[in-house]
Amino acid sequence: MLTKKQLIQEKSGQLTEAQQAYIKTVEWVVASDKNIAEHDKEEALLKAIERLLEAKDAAPEETLGMDATTYARQLTHKLPDVTQTNQIPLFVFIGTLIMSAFLVVMGIIHFINKEHVFYVGTFVVSILLVFICIVCMLVGAYILWKHYTVTAAKSIAAYFLIGSGILIMYVFVLVFLLMILPNFGKVISSGALIELILGIAGFITATIIWRKI
Repeated sequence: MLTKKQLIQEKSGQLTEAQQAYIKTVEWVVASDKNIAEHDKEEALLKAIERLLEAKDAAPEETLGMDATTYARQLTHKLPDVTQTNQIPLFVFIGTLIMSAFLVVMGIIHFINKEHVFYVGTFVVSILLVFICIVCMLVGAYILWKHYTVTAAKSIAAYFLIGSGILIMYVFVLVFLLMILPNFGKVISSGALIELILGIAGFITATIIWRKI
């Protein structure tokens, strides 16, 4: 017995080129909506293909009464939403992982360069700036993940553009701002060791978060 996905592939091959292009667009738009269960998407797509097959060589816009994008958006409004699991922990996990990696790398660099001393004030400000940048990246990614519903290609392009823009800001903050940032606050002689400890603790925290997701 064929699965719905196999049926979709088999019946799509029986459509005309215009109908196949229409269904492909519908599939892209519907697939990008993460609030709908996969089996509901497949069921809706299969029904649309069957309607086009019944119409034989007729234009898909005439058969379904609208262009592909409009039809797909109408489908996404009609299909029931799947119960959403809270994705916030996933982004917290990613953020914790990035911050921990940053601390471990900085600790290793300071050990290699034998710069075991750091200023608490400067360290706290640098961590705060990195944290803000990471939060910006994660919020941007979450908004796109949650609300971006066009095509797969455009979605990937949007992720790339926003990620690149925030990465540039991240590098600007770290390289330019911290280079002119004065050393202030209490001096700690075992700074590199503390960075490593905090980084490892962050990885442990990330592991706990991952198990909770």
